[in-house]
Amino acid sequence: MERNKELQILKVRLQSLESQLSFLERRVREVKHRPRPSLSKAFVEPERCLGCGLCEANCPAGAIVVQRIAWIDARRCIGCGNCVEVCPQGAISLPAEGFDRKGDAGRTF
Repeated sequence: MERNKELQILKVRLQSLESQLSFLERRVREVKHRPRPSLSKAFVEPERCLGCGLCEANCPAGAIVVQRIAWIDARRCIGCGNCVEVCPQGAISLPAEGFDRKGDAGRTF
């Protein structure tokens, strides 16, 4: 009887460890496939932007807000380029050598 109780306890511990292992494996996969931060930050040319919202909908970092035209939060931008790819007007660019702050001339905050 004592042995059956011990086996039951070990089975419960095993199930708990399997659950924890499964969680950790899932987190490792998420971290491996997460977009990598980049030194490049997207930049909007306001005169070309139509405010269609495609960039906002495709930004995995949530760095874009469209209020008549797109605004990009440079602190949140990860430089993935999704917004550049979906912009029908080509109003968003991603400089190759990092973000060049242009003050009020550009639509980045």
